[in-house]
Amino acid sequence: MVPPPQEGRGETIRHESGTPARADAGTDTVIALLQQLAETIGTRYALLGRIDPDGVVHASTVSAGGAVTTGIAYALAGTPCEQVASGGVCVYPRGVSGLFPGDALLVSMGIESYAGIALRDVDGRFVGLLAALGTEPLHRRARVEPTLRLFAARVRAEIGRIDAESALRASERRLRSRDAILAAVADASERLVRAQRWSDVVPEMLELVGRAAAAGRAYLLEVVETAAGTCSRLAFEWVEAGVTPPASDPLLHDVPVPEEAVARLRRGEVVHETRATAPAPVREACGREGTMSALLVPVIVDGTLEAIVGFDDCEQERRWQPSEVEALRLAAGALAAAAERERAIEGMQTRERILEALAAAAERLFRAASWELAIDDVLALLGRATGASRAYIFQMRAVDGGVASTLTHEWVADGVEPSLRTGIWTDFPEPPEVLRLLERGEPHLLRRDDASGAVRRALEQEGTLRAISFPIISERGLLGEIGFDDCVRERDWISSQRDALRAAAGIIGAAIERSRVEAALRESEGRLLQAQKMEAIGRLAASVAHDFNNVLTAVDGYASLLREELTGEQRRFADDILEASSSAHDLVSRLLSLGRPCPLEVVDLDLQLLVREVQPLVAGIVRPHVDLSLELAPAAVRADRTQVQQLLLNLVTNAVDAMPAGGTLRLETGCDRARSRARLVVADTGVGMDAATRERCYEPFFTTKGEGRGTGLGLATVYGIVMGLDGTIELESEPGAGTRFTIELPAA
Repeated sequence: MVPPPQEGRGETIRHESGTPARADAGTDTVIALLQQLAETIGTRYALLGRIDPDGVVHASTVSAGGAVTTGIAYALAGTPCEQVASGGVCVYPRGVSGLFPGDALLVSMGIESYAGIALRDVDGRFVGLLAALGTEPLHRRARVEPTLRLFAARVRAEIGRIDAESALRASERRLRSRDAILAAVADASERLVRAQRWSDVVPEMLELVGRAAAAGRAYLLEVVETAAGTCSRLAFEWVEAGVTPPASDPLLHDVPVPEEAVARLRRGEVVHETRATAPAPVREACGREGTMSALLVPVIVDGTLEAIVGFDDCEQERRWQPSEVEALRLAAGALAAAAERERAIEGMQTRERILEALAAAAERLFRAASWELAIDDVLALLGRATGASRAYIFQMRAVDGGVASTLTHEWVADGVEPSLRTGIWTDFPEPPEVLRLLERGEPHLLRRDDASGAVRRALEQEGTLRAISFPIISERGLLGEIGFDDCVRERDWISSQRDALRAAAGIIGAAIERSRVEAALRESEGRLLQAQKMEAIGRLAASVAHDFNNVLTAVDGYASLLREELTGEQRRFADDILEASSSAHDLVSRLLSLGRPCPLEVVDLDLQLLVREVQPLVAGIVRPHVDLSLELAPAAVRADRTQVQQLLLNLVTNAVDAMPAGGTLRLETGCDRARSRARLVVADTGVGMDAATRERCYEPFFTTKGEGRGTGLGLATVYGIVMGLDGTIELESEPGAGTRFTIELPAA
């Protein structure tokens, strides 16, 4: 407990366990009044105290000899002071320690008598108490209460004067602090305007404003969104000499910000935190660093909470005045304005780079023979211009139940892992809501923290924080999308940048459509050339067919006459002449069929059933060392049965001839309902064809089988039949890798 001061020695004893009394007992006037009160009433001590909301008395005492003791704290309950606080005036002439045995302070000081009075302000509110404590019984009790009232009035007046002076000094300090902060903000704002990057000035600004605000620590926290919620990340700091810098504390990196605080900061409100109210990790760090309280001011850029400016007080739980807070708001506002200005300048510069890249990309796309030959250069141009980590193309295709996207082309910045080689974006199902967005021509924005499931896992695997993609649309509809990933920071794309990239997607769509049209034109030209060849052969065949048949008729007649006259082996020679003539008649018929239409009997056919019908014939063609594989599904068409059988048998014959050492012959049928096309596939594992052979394989009389082994009319006949049925034929073949013919006909 508090020991009594040693009278006569004039020394001052201070106890630091409590909060000082409201009035400064060290002031000469108050000390003199307390000493006079003790002398007048005849007690050893006079006490001046206040009561806090927790019922604790914080007091100072002055002895009759002038010794002062401050920082006394004790519980109000069970003390005579409790009677004073509830009544007004309380006098115990003797035996007070016996009446309040639980008051350890009275017992330790050997107090015998007590006289106390409540102190109230002009509005009658209780503000404290004044008491005289004696080690001897009180005499002249009748004079005690008037004396208490007199001294209470004088002490109350002196306290009022001290409070007024303190308020005036505090107001002056606040004004000086506000003016100092405003001057620091003005200086920092000028530096921000001159700087190329606002972040270069932040350390200087924190020091200027931190010193002006008399803070122990000033810092800038970046606001980041993570899976755990909104977090703060220390970016810059300034600390006063002797204060522990927080940058070395790992607990202050990526600290979750309470939702309530985030909501207030986003509304533009400041947040005052004390060590007691801070989140657990911060509270622990504050204890190590000596932080008592912190003021957090939001930095809102383009309507978004981007950062927080903080000011720590390491000496007390500081109560920031409104004028100081408003001045610090100006500092945060200057940072926000500088960031917005820099972002706008960067955005316009990026837009100009994108437009320049777009012009170069358009030139390359339309100079190239095919968009696929130029797209890698285009992605590199646009990726570098945007400052993206990754630029890429997704191509889409219809699948059962929806649309699937596949990453087909990609450019990555230095240090970024390519996604193309991993295959994670192969036949990725597109969500219906994303398809609807892209089909409307709108960009698709994607944040990793907002994604879930397979998309989230893929983004995490490739390190993408945020992505934006734009639809590639042509006359045929949505073809795919061009996208840009950010793996370093989450950027916000301004409207002018989006417009430029939307134009890039449009140019790519136009280039793809142009390549498709040119490919279709080349195919049409090839068909026309092939048709012209067939027509020329037909005209040639027609012009000589009559005379040739007359010659063959004569040959047939004379051979028949000879046969009747000859016997034995000579008669067999006549039979050989007749057989050769018959083959010549057949050759003439086949030549005529190339150049003029034959009567057709168009019926409903199922390619699956037709293959099964001719399977015995196919089995007769297939050699023992060739395996036959069937994968058949319904495929209805309208065609001439004989023609389809002929093209199938011609292709099978060629496939078997291409596998002299054995292999596998594969026949497939099916139907693409989305495109209304029936499909027939004949594939082999034979010797394959080189580019020159592929180029000429449909020409009449072109053959690679050697003299006497082929007429060169088999594939020419197949081609003519397919074209006559308004179909398409696609050839895939490489030397040593086999051959695959895919025939598509209109589905019935």
